[in-house]
Amino acid sequence: MSDPAAKVFRWAYDIQINNARDLALTVVAHRWVTVDADGRESVQEQGAGVGGQFKSRTHLLPAGDAFRTRGVLTTATPTANAFGAYTVRAQTSGGSDVEIEAEVGTIGLSVEGEPVMNLRVAAEFI
Repeated sequence: MSDPAAKVFRWAYDIQINNARDLALTVVAHRWVTVDADGRESVQEQGAGVGGQFKSRTHLLPAGDAFRTRGVLTTATPTANAFGAYTVRAQTSGGSDVEIEAEVGTIGLSVEGEPVMNLRVAAEFI
């Protein structure tokens, strides 16, 4: 049974993924983890596809193109850290397929009064 007095802090993320490569790539998996101020680690999202608003859908990203994805993370404390990663499938110049995990840098989450409603971070694949 959950404590009705327990607070939940919600954090919106807004990620833009850029493909600076000469060839298309496909975003095939995602992972988001938070670590709250009490040291509790929580896997927020993980699995196939882009996650967030796209859920388990993969996304083909042509060379030189970009797209955005948005989602929500939650924590039990008003300060926390978030870590994200996207797995992309791309072709090498030799024509073979390769999977690359691109990490989103550590995001510091902190509330003074109201939760932050729009975190913007960019991931670029080169």
